[in-house]
Amino acid sequence: MKRLVLVGGGHAHIEVLRELAARPADGIAVTLVTPFPRMVYTGMLRRSPDPQGFTYWVSQLDGGNPGLALINGFLGAAEYRARFL
Repeated sequence: MKRLVLVGGGHAHIEVLRELAARPADGIAVTLVTPFPRMVYTGMLRRSPDPQGFTYWVSQLDGGNPGLALINGFLGAAEYRARFL
């Protein structure tokens, strides 16, 4: 197993995660060291998180859902699709 560690935050990380979510690669474990949910909001939606959505995603991550589930959720969100696709 290969490890990909993304430290910090930024739009480049979002692009990497977006590609991995669209085309998962076998044998790669991704570790994020970042204030992750907030970075996904600013990176993918180009806005600050709304309190309800932020609370939902933090609870999902705290409950054991992987970070890529968050990325996939944003990729499928009507807001993301309407604004960027």
